[in-house]
Amino acid sequence: MKSSRILSLLALVLALVATPAFAASTGGSNLQGVQITSQVQGTATGVGPVNITFTGSAAHTQTGLNVLFTVKQLVAVNPGVLGPLSASLNPNRASTGTLSSTTFPTQHRQNFFLRIKSDTQGTLISDLPLTLSATIQSSPPTATYKSATGNVVFYREGDPNKQPVLTVASVTSDVKPAATQTVNISSLVTASVGSSTATIQFVGSANNLVSGKNVLFIAKQLTAVNPGPLGATTATLDSRQSSAGTLGSDTFPTTHTQSFFLQIQSQNLGTLIADAPVVLSATIQRCPPTATYKSISQPVSFYRQGDPTKQTVLTVQNVESDVTPPSGQAGQAAN
Repeated sequence: MKSSRILSLLALVLALVATPAFAASTGGSNLQGVQITSQVQGTATGVGPVNITFTGSAAHTQTGLNVLFTVKQLVAVNPGVLGPLSASLNPNRASTGTLSSTTFPTQHRQNFFLRIKSDTQGTLISDLPLTLSATIQSSPPTATYKSATGNVVFYREGDPNKQPVLTVASVTSDVKPAATQTVNISSLVTASVGSSTATIQFVGSANNLVSGKNVLFIAKQLTAVNPGPLGATTATLDSRQSSAGTLGSDTFPTTHTQSFFLQIQSQNLGTLIADAPVVLSATIQRCPPTATYKSISQPVSFYRQGDPTKQTVLTVQNVESDVTPPSGQAGQAAN
């Protein structure tokens, strides 16, 4: 076998947090973004009562009265002894919700299965969802959601005894629409398959959400222009992880650093995933940017999806991506 791989990137803006909102139309599936500020009250084992503020972004689709959240990234503003603290959707449980009607005002009720990562407590999951509800006047909504369930117990992932670590008693979340940005991407990816190394060009586009200095990519589609022995190859975001990033400051110019968890679909190599992200960085003058991003991470090994041994099939050595706004999208200029 010979070479090559995919990857690439893009740029721009995201954030975090925890709660709902839903789609814009009452038919079909449309990816929608929301910004969230959540107050979480509960009890941490060995710590006592906690009151934590999360901020960030999330995205969902709507089909009829059904709402499905597909990505979410949460960061705690005041994590205390639990921090740093972040949360994303648990990929093993669907975060589904419903609208009571297709006309406004309507009741929106949403279940969230979260994976919470704590530097001191490890990765926490729950068997029950956090369920939030609000009456909304529009979609995406501007509304305050409140939890509609009792205590939800989070325990360490993999713990057979499911010993409680964090018990969430209530959640109040202020939700508002988030601006979705699109970027075009042309990437040169240097990758190796076995003993062969090659550089392949990928082109495509991606969408992200902007929230302060945080960047959350919610969609990405790249296609190999010269796949060679790989056969027809595409790359999308891996839904098991959040592709989150940060801006170095609130003003331009600034450094944008972005992590991408990718899923590669190769005609000849199969479906490939990785446990580590490809991390790219660039100095940008505006948002969406016109910039060249370069990888700053170590080589990333991809293995076939479902392989319990995680044997390396392809290794991404380096990525260089030219990122531009779509034609006619100006972006916010530097100060």
